[in-house]
Amino acid sequence: MATEDKKSKSQTVLTRVLLGVFTCLSYGILFLQDVFNINYIMPFFMLGAYIPAVVFSGIRAKQLGRSPGGWAVGSFFGCLIPSVVLFFLGKKPRVLLEEKYQKKMLENHQRKVEKAILSFAKQKKGFVSVSNAAIEADITMEEAQKVLDDLVKKGYAQMEVKASGTLMYVFQDFLDDD
Repeated sequence: MATEDKKSKSQTVLTRVLLGVFTCLSYGILFLQDVFNINYIMPFFMLGAYIPAVVFSGIRAKQLGRSPGGWAVGSFFGCLIPSVVLFFLGKKPRVLLEEKYQKKMLENHQRKVEKAILSFAKQKKGFVSVSNAAIEADITMEEAQKVLDDLVKKGYAQMEVKASGTLMYVFQDFLDDD
């Protein structure tokens, strides 16, 4: 009789561990599939994951000669607790992923702006003003000024004041091009 109780307890523990792993895997898969909208849909998906877990638990309880109702309730809460913990732990990685995505988008934008300004500088034989850069790159004057100043700081361009008083940025690489 004691051997049967140990076996029954070990099967009970194994079943509950498997249900917990199932919940964690379900959450992880759903998190990876829908990174940015997960806050709104996760509770519905997790409820859908709990239903088979609770049904499986009830079937398993009947096989082991236990109360299916008690096991179903225990399994529901056994799955609910890890998913709530994972849900709140998952918010930090989501924020980090969103920040990484925004940073990448900003870098792509800066690359496109620099390319547009350099292309225009090549067309104009190396001379670019802030207003021309803003028009060509489709950005604000402030952003054009900042990009051009950054290019000067990096040594790719130089500032020059024309006789008319206009500030020009000179790209030496394009002065000799025909």
